[in-house]
Amino acid sequence: MVGVPSVDVGFVEHATGEEAGGRRSSLTAHSHAQTTTEEESSAAFEDLLYPSRPYPLLGTQYDQAVAVERFVDPGYAYHLTVEQVLAELVRSLADSPFLPFNLLDYAQLLRDFSVKSTQLAGNIMREYRSNADNTSLQLMARLDLKSLEAAVNRFTNEAIRFHARQDHVDLKDPLAVRRINDQLQMVERQFLDHRGIPNNNLKRHLILSPADKLSSISGALETEGIFPALLDELDQIIDNSYINVSVMRLEKHLPLLINTIQNAADMLAESW
Repeated sequence: MVGVPSVDVGFVEHATGEEAGGRRSSLTAHSHAQTTTEEESSAAFEDLLYPSRPYPLLGTQYDQAVAVERFVDPGYAYHLTVEQVLAELVRSLADSPFLPFNLLDYAQLLRDFSVKSTQLAGNIMREYRSNADNTSLQLMARLDLKSLEAAVNRFTNEAIRFHARQDHVDLKDPLAVRRINDQLQMVERQFLDHRGIPNNNLKRHLILSPADKLSSISGALETEGIFPALLDELDQIIDNSYINVSVMRLEKHLPLLINTIQNAADMLAESW
């Protein structure tokens, strides 16, 4: 067997292929412009057999059902297995009284992003000081990263209290269950901004949208797990291109990001 279909459940940001508007995928309009969450099933092949493409027939005249049945998945055994897993996931979602959304995981994600963003900004101030003028460095020094950390800490505390209340909800009270689910749904929407991130207004999730610019930073500093807009603008500063513009964008975007996280924390409050 040359390949085994696999399931990727979660944010579709993990899809492959870049383009100006986000990811090269039929789900791009949903995952970026509409910022909805999708599940996408794909096929994973052995790297030794297909080192360049996951499915060599994709997009060719030979991409037909007969080829899949003869060479990829005879009898569609793996396809059937994947569909059974998907059916079980849907059943589990339907039977669960609450949306399966662990806010503590989200809080840890925000904390990691905040710490790494602060570290990256500090590294840039030290390692690239000679590439920027004094005005840009003075502006970077004024970036309110401590308020970002405080907002993340507040979100973490509210998430802990929220899940503590959730554990004691009366499942026989439909209004109480509905309230919890509404809060879980709305807290995710707080991270969406119709204006998008500064470098790409088609990417509207301020936390989980993929960054556009990675060329300068990725080879020099650890960049995995950083707020996308901050990563884009810090990359421009490292590149020594449009430094003042990037710093000004950071000054405008950072308060927006902080306010977004604070609003998400407010959504989790008991008085909501």
